[in-house]
Amino acid sequence: MIKLRTHIISLTAVFLALGIGLVLGSTFLDRTFVTALDAQVKGLNARLDERNAEAEAMGSALDRATVVNAALADAALPAAVAERLDGEEVVVLADDGVDPDQVDAMLDTLDDAGATVPALLRLTERWNVSDKGDTADVAEGLNLPPNSQPAQVRRSAARTLSEALAAEQPAAAPTPSSGSSTTAAAPGASPGPSTTGAAPSTTTGPADPGAGAPSSTTVPPRPETPLLAPVDALQAMVEVGLVEAEPVASSELSAPSADALVMIITGEGAVVETDSLMVLVGELARATPGRVLAAEVNNARTLRDEALDDSVPTGGASLADIRDDDALAGQVSTLDGAGSVEGRFAAVLALSELSSGGTGDYGLADGDDSVYPEAEQ
Repeated sequence: MIKLRTHIISLTAVFLALGIGLVLGSTFLDRTFVTALDAQVKGLNARLDERNAEAEAMGSALDRATVVNAALADAALPAAVAERLDGEEVVVLADDGVDPDQVDAMLDTLDDAGATVPALLRLTERWNVSDKGDTADVAEGLNLPPNSQPAQVRRSAARTLSEALAAEQPAAAPTPSSGSSTTAAAPGASPGPSTTGAAPSTTTGPADPGAGAPSSTTVPPRPETPLLAPVDALQAMVEVGLVEAEPVASSELSAPSADALVMIITGEGAVVETDSLMVLVGELARATPGRVLAAEVNNARTLRDEALDDSVPTGGASLADIRDDDALAGQVSTLDGAGSVEGRFAAVLALSELSSGGTGDYGLADGDDSVYPEAEQ
């Protein structure tokens, strides 16, 4: 128990300290320390004014660079990429959550480079299929067993799309002779009966082996499950909501040629989760090895905003898992910063390199091979 004497001593010490502080503060300490503190404050204010002036000068320089970049995009970029992709067909798979202006700008650049884009396929968040209802709907739309598990459905959906993009297209639509016809199927597939004019259908094959659990290998062996014919497969994926198709070169949804390049656009705002994206990239790498470019874009900003906005994602963050997967090495090229003028130029060079048999990781992120692929003259 604390005695009263102790309380009295403590209170006396407190009041004594206050008294000493008041005396010192009102006499020589007032002149010595206050003068020194005032000098320090003035020095700090002067340095702060200098930094503010430097920041404003840098901001003005970034604003001018933004104007220059816009001019380059309008004038110099088309000339720089002209004819670099002549005769090439590029399928664009864009995450539905990324900035649509960035996607449109990339399409314009591909057009300037001479590439043919048969359709823009926007990947929706339904690729993250997980609940029972969505799983059953997607399984039914893709002619999968009704008891398919979410992981199996994601894998089969990715394989269906990949095979549709890699399959040889029929020269002409089959002509029915007795009310039915055989629909062309993807390579390695067993043809299934279909009726002309009816909803796409195919013979249901066995479940994807091991698809009920995540696979540690991104590029699995080629499956034997029969798939839908290419155009039917694309249409089926539209109907189940996995993709939203926007024809670019024509008013009809068409499947590309078997040797088409594939460009995946992901990045800031992406709605397809990383696990689902990795499954799709792995299946694309299996079906179209050495012909896939995964590009990352952020929302359109001025250079000043990019420098000051703390919410800007780190470059290459969306591509980290792809770049770290050894199974994809040499099969997939990657590019961060693809939304900038120089990034769109690099995308054209990377696609051109793919058509020549080369791959690489490009951009400004740590670990990239270089900013640009080596450009052919």
